[in-house]
Amino acid sequence: MYLSPSPPIVLLTTALSRPLFVKMADAFKLQLSKLRTWLDKYPAMKVVEEKTKVPKEYIVCGAGFVVFMFLLFSNGAGFLWCVGGAGGGGGEKEGRT
Repeated sequence: MYLSPSPPIVLLTTALSRPLFVKMADAFKLQLSKLRTWLDKYPAMKVVEEKTKVPKEYIVCGAGFVVFMFLLFSNGAGFLWCVGGAGGGGGEKEGRT
């Protein structure tokens, strides 16, 4: 018996509707709710949320992303390079006269 291959659209929708993706989305929502309850302790975050009309957990995640990108690609990259031990640090110059 010959079975025809499934169309790509059916395969894609089957892959996206698997329980793994649902579990990952639930875990992400759970972590965001934990972050929100932790941020509720700080009244400044409530003020920022009211002024911007953006949920405070999104503001913190966005700010963290901006800091991460700064450290990765901008002036912070040199700092990370040196902290990681790849900067040379002058150890190879010891012993030279």
